[in-house]
Amino acid sequence: MNAKCKTVKKTLLLISLLGIGALGAACGRSASTGVEADLSPVADSGFVQENPPPAVDNPAENPADSGEEPGETPAPEGPGAGDEPATPRTCYRFAFVSDRAPAENVFLSDSCNPGVVVPLTDNTQARTHFGNLSFNSDGGALAFDRATVSIPLGEPVPFLARLGATPVAIETLDSGDLGAFDAGVFAPQRLAFEPGGSRVAFVGVSTHGVGLGADFRVIEVEELRVYDAATGEGRALINTLDDRRKIGRIAWQDAGHLIFSMRLGEGPQQLYRYDLEGHDFQALEQGTPSYRSFPIEGGAPAVKPGGAQLAFVRKVDGKNQIFACSFVRRGYPALHPNACSRVRPLTSEGANSDPAWTPDGEFLFFTSDRDGNENIYRMKKDGTEQTALTAAFSDEKRVAVHPQSFTAP
Repeated sequence: MNAKCKTVKKTLLLISLLGIGALGAACGRSASTGVEADLSPVADSGFVQENPPPAVDNPAENPADSGEEPGETPAPEGPGAGDEPATPRTCYRFAFVSDRAPAENVFLSDSCNPGVVVPLTDNTQARTHFGNLSFNSDGGALAFDRATVSIPLGEPVPFLARLGATPVAIETLDSGDLGAFDAGVFAPQRLAFEPGGSRVAFVGVSTHGVGLGADFRVIEVEELRVYDAATGEGRALINTLDDRRKIGRIAWQDAGHLIFSMRLGEGPQQLYRYDLEGHDFQALEQGTPSYRSFPIEGGAPAVKPGGAQLAFVRKVDGKNQIFACSFVRRGYPALHPNACSRVRPLTSEGANSDPAWTPDGEFLFFTSDRDGNENIYRMKKDGTEQTALTAAFSDEKRVAVHPQSFTAP
């Protein structure tokens, strides 16, 4: 086993869905999980049918509703009548976490057949949990964190899993695979892949001893880091020894900027913008040149493809709600580069979180508990037409949308 494949103490799983990716290519370990899956959008792809959506009445198939007498079949009129093809639908694959029996696991489905799901993991431990799902730029890999909680609190373990038509192969992923100076320096978490690029931004968690004598203590520090799989180079963006700094989810606005959430001590969680060229970060601000600007409080940032709009989560009356703001400066040329204007709520019913854009920027997927259990929902980019995609008795949450759509009849 080479040094780059040394096991570390934080959990990250990377599932290669379509082939072998750049990350972890140097690791030589593997183990079969027994899970088989295929990304084909058709019904015979090995998907497991669970909770199929209810049948929808079609008046054209019901003589009582169509105006036709029972037993009568209208004759086709004109050449090719009755052969008109259905308008193709745009479908979006999505991954999510569900605690359906026997325990919490990661699943894959699509918006045209949301009742058809395939498990990506085969966990059977009730105290194992998954989070921070993120597809890479071409959809060939899915990253997520895994933690097993015990009493006392157990330490997570990192993995790298490849998925194809054969059973899933599991390998460990450590900091050496993400550009650390020494394998095991930090534990990688919360990966965010650059759209159309080779870089990945993530949070590296490490421990340090500070103080002398009776004042000595061990602190856990979170660093914002970026790694380029094409060059093999990685660097720290924010790496001060401040254990009060807690970094949340990360999103790419464009090739030169990251959007991320961060909390300092007991302060509120706020949104920040990192300039990769200027090596600096500033708080995102809301407002216009005519009004005083304020920092934007919130977390779980999700940038619309193209970088013009941001969705994020903010607490309102004790419940998470999804908001949006715009980076476009049409009509406001004097806006600061870190301004995100027209902050507006998109949800209000129940608690809502985990916003994720579709690749065409037309829809947002999200998690909501408005009907009791948490389920996966979809809404238009302006917040209208909020529709449930899953309706399970278990909790379905932490959704991520595949970067490539497909069409179906």
